[in-house]
Amino acid sequence: MSAINAGMPAKIVMLVVALTALAAARPADMTAQLPSGVTEQMIGEGQSLYFGEGRCNGCHGETAKGVEGAGSDLTDGEWKLAADGSFQSLLAVISDGLTHAQTEGWAMPGRGELSEDEAKALAAYIWSLSSTGPQTTRER
Repeated sequence: MSAINAGMPAKIVMLVVALTALAAARPADMTAQLPSGVTEQMIGEGQSLYFGEGRCNGCHGETAKGVEGAGSDLTDGEWKLAADGSFQSLLAVISDGLTHAQTEGWAMPGRGELSEDEAKALAAYIWSLSSTGPQTTRER
C-alpha cells in the first residue's frame, strides 16, 4: 500500500501541470476562432447589453432560445433574417432592426441609443451563442 501512496504526489503534480497547460491554451484557441475584430471582452460586454440596456432578453428570452410570438431562437444557428449568422450580418440586423413584414408579424427595433461599439459587442455576444465560440447564455 505504501508503494501506491508514494506515487500519488507525483501523479497529482502531473495532473495539475496538465490541467494548467490545458487551461492556459484554451483562451488562445477560443480567440483564434473569433471573427475578425471580435474579442472575448466584447462578448462579455454584449452579454451585459443583452440582459440590460439592449433589452433583447424580453423577446429572445433569458436563455436566448426565443419567446413564441416575439423573438426567434438565437442559439440554434438557424438564421432566417440575419443572412448567414456571421458577425457582420448580425451587426446589420442589430443596427437596422427588422420590420413587421420581415419578421412575420413582430418588429425588432434597431440599435436605438446603443453606440456603434455597443451594437458590435451585442452582435459578438449573439454570434457566440450559436457558433463554436464561447457559449455564454445565462440560465435562471
